Amino acid sequence: DPASRMECYNPQVHEWRVRAPMTKHWSDVAVAVLGDMIYAVGGHDEISCTSSVQRYDPKSNTWSNNVASLSSGRSGVGLAAMGGYLYSIGGYDGITCMNTVERYDPQVNMWFKVAPMSSRRKGAAVAVLDGYLYAIGGSDEDSALNTVERYNPTEDCWSHSPCMGSWRENPGCCVFQGMIYVAGGRDEVLQLCTAERFDPQNNSWSPVRPMRCKRNQVGLAVVDGILLAVGGFDGTTYLKSVEAYSLDTNTWRYDPKSNTWSNNVASLSSGRSGVGLAAMGVYLYSIGGYDGITCMNMVERYDPQVNMWFKVAPMSSRRKGAAVAVLDGYLYAIGGSDEDSALNTVERYNPTEDCWSHSPCMGSWRENPGCCVFQGMIYVAGGRDEVLQLCTAERFDPQNNSWSPVRPMRCKRNQVGLAVVDGILLAVGGFDGTTYLKSVEAYSLDTNTWR
Repeated sequence: DPASRMECYNPQVHEWRVRAPMTKHWSDVAVAVLGDMIYAVGGHDEISCTSSVQRYDPKSNTWSNNVASLSSGRSGVGLAAMGGYLYSIGGYDGITCMNTVERYDPQVNMWFKVAPMSSRRKGAAVAVLDGYLYAIGGSDEDSALNTVERYNPTEDCWSHSPCMGSWRENPGCCVFQGMIYVAGGRDEVLQLCTAERFDPQNNSWSPVRPMRCKRNQVGLAVVDGILLAVGGFDGTTYLKSVEAYSLDTNTWRYDPKSNTWSNNVASLSSGRSGVGLAAMGVYLYSIGGYDGITCMNMVERYDPQVNMWFKVAPMSSRRKGAAVAVLDGYLYAIGGSDEDSALNTVERYNPTEDCWSHSPCMGSWRENPGCCVFQGMIYVAGGRDEVLQLCTAERFDPQNNSWSPVRPMRCKRNQVGLAVVDGILLAVGGFDGTTYLKSVEAYSLDTNTWR
């Protein structure tokens, strides 16, 4: 449906913010950046196609309409900036697809027609690479296209380029690492999750790992050096999710900057809950847990380079809900439960020798405590013993190899999250036996108090 809403992504703080809406509601609008301005060209309002152009100034967060219009109304235009000009490519005028190409000169605020494409296209992807303008795929109204044309602005002419491997209308497209990436869109029947890229060095297209979601009319952009696929339509739902592409692994993945999750990570050797998890070196360690029948002493190590888990030496005790911490090159498994009772025992793993050894016991028996390293010591807080949720806390000093009590938290907190943020030790959430908490306490090392 026609809309005017606009959002802006800030990679520094990893968040989307609503910006000033366009002055009119349009769908199938083409968008591109020229200079320091964003241009929105063409589109339709469910009644007619428009020739109007709107321009957004990010400095003042305002839209203006004082931009020259296209020669005729159209939607599904391809739009790209090249050499100080804005190019409008093809589109649909409400009756037929077009091969018209117009060039906007911001110095004189006018559009000029240049050489038309050989094919009529709406919903084509457009990209600029090595001084050429590419029109990729789209639809001629009868069918989706896989053909590609390349425009030479010096000679004002179009020539044919190698075809894509898939037929696509409304794909996302951008240049990344010297190649043109095209993803999503739709063919004659379905929305697509497939992707491919064009390498000008060998003048050919090659497939890229598919996205996790089908995304017609997806936005493809490079932000802070990361290729992002934003939104789109999967055939049922208009998506707000974002996927990030990793060139190193040829996968689409979760990235905090894109706020999406992916499942293309190797699984553990068996199902379990209450696992302890910690990163040490370049590996991720999974420690103990509960498989639905018994507590486990199994330890597995994940290698992200090969996307595989490997078993390492098991602990001497079976543990679920153990706290885990990494300190001075050792991995500590602290407390937890063996299913019969809560534990206060501690084991330490040496990755060089692949072996576990016993460390001093905590002063309290704890299952599901919070745990983190702060000021060179391991802090453990909350959890539960055999009977109650706990507010007590203690810390391990590797210098004297012993545990000592810390002032209790103000609230009992089972399954509390313990973390250091901006140099402050925080206890976040948890369960006090009655209520799941949303409160947070901060620990002061100077006064040994929570506040």
